[in-house]
Amino acid sequence: MKQYFIAFTALRYFKALRRSKGFALTLLSIFGLVLGLITLTTVIGVMNGFQLNYINNLLELSSYHLQIESPAGNPLAPATRERIASLPQVAAVVPFRQFQVIFDRADGHSETTPGTVRAVDPSAALKDESFIRHLFGLKYGKNELSIMKADFGIGSPGSVMAGYLLAQYLGVREGSQIVITSVDQISLRGGSPGGEAVSRRYRISSIFKSGYRDIDQSYLFMSLDNSEPLVAPGVTVPLYYGIKLKDRFQDLSVKALVEPLVLDAGDTVKTWRDFNRSYFGALLMEKNIMLFLVGLIFIVVGFMIYNSLRRVVYEKFEEIALLKATGASPAQIRTIFMFEGLLIGLSGGVIGILVGLLVAANINSVFSLVTDAANAVIRFVEEALSLFGLSAHLGYVESPFSPRVFYFREVPSVVIFEEVLFMFLFAVISAVGAAFLASLKISEIKPSEVLHDE
Repeated sequence: MKQYFIAFTALRYFKALRRSKGFALTLLSIFGLVLGLITLTTVIGVMNGFQLNYINNLLELSSYHLQIESPAGNPLAPATRERIASLPQVAAVVPFRQFQVIFDRADGHSETTPGTVRAVDPSAALKDESFIRHLFGLKYGKNELSIMKADFGIGSPGSVMAGYLLAQYLGVREGSQIVITSVDQISLRGGSPGGEAVSRRYRISSIFKSGYRDIDQSYLFMSLDNSEPLVAPGVTVPLYYGIKLKDRFQDLSVKALVEPLVLDAGDTVKTWRDFNRSYFGALLMEKNIMLFLVGLIFIVVGFMIYNSLRRVVYEKFEEIALLKATGASPAQIRTIFMFEGLLIGLSGGVIGILVGLLVAANINSVFSLVTDAANAVIRFVEEALSLFGLSAHLGYVESPFSPRVFYFREVPSVVIFEEVLFMFLFAVISAVGAAFLASLKISEIKPSEVLHDE
């Protein structure tokens, strides 16, 4: 028996199914796959957007791609630094120190708040274009790089640059005086504090707005020279070199090149994978749990497909018995129904992925459209009630991710091809698997008994 009859019979059954009552279950199964894929694609796209936005801000503004640490505070030899900077994978090499501090207004009319001072080499930081762009991400447009660099004003003596939210909390603006107290040198020995807290007064030369809340509300930038007064006499503060790469996934290969150059000086080299391991582990777990929860939709849809095709099997008992009597094996007949499951999976998968990608790519427009529609309905209800002399104020619907509530300009959405392919294949496999389970009943059909009854 020629094998092409499998596809022919499956398509015939699929067409005939449209005229039967069971086709409602098939349509519901396809709709379930479509809805599940739209939901999963949109949710994962938004989650990717938030996570990648967080990771990019963290790496570009705070941790760099590689860090060289000198516990003794010794700078790299000029030849060594030049050799590292000349590596083709390296975009910038920026020396910096970091202090845990307490901020306060110079007039004392504000509450103190803890934070971080990042002291950098201004000339080296200006060469790190991605750092400058992320630092002023919400303050200037993408094409205003020259203005961003001009606003990076930390070279003057006693000048610092504060985050937007930090400046708001302290109630200061450009030109205001603040007091910075370094607490890194304070330690607890025998239950009592020891060491010396160093306080110095600085002037805010500019304010940055990166759009990354943790940076904007707790970070302050200054030059390495301006940070010297924060170091207590006789205290050694580690010196770091942040290395920015053109491709952050080349960190391990670049680390292998850099380590031999600094080991003799007692310095250590770490990658972004090392000092952000706990953050990235938490983000990965969050995504896996979301995939699992939303993926339960496909299990429900699988049961719907199973019930739909099992009904078809019962309706086709006589035809299945006839196929068996003419020489078709149970495996070939099962393949017919699995082919139907494949058609259901492909139909729902293609439509669901295409619509899901469209929604994910225009998620901000979708939120705006839904919000506007909901508010239009509310206004209509208020106007309708007013015709009957009733006055009602039903308020308004706020966008789920309104900039007035959340600290970003728009909802980020990033769709990764491998994840979309996985979701599509998972949907198709669940449909085919449900069809296979539904077709197991075929093995119990005995042609002699069924045809004798007929």
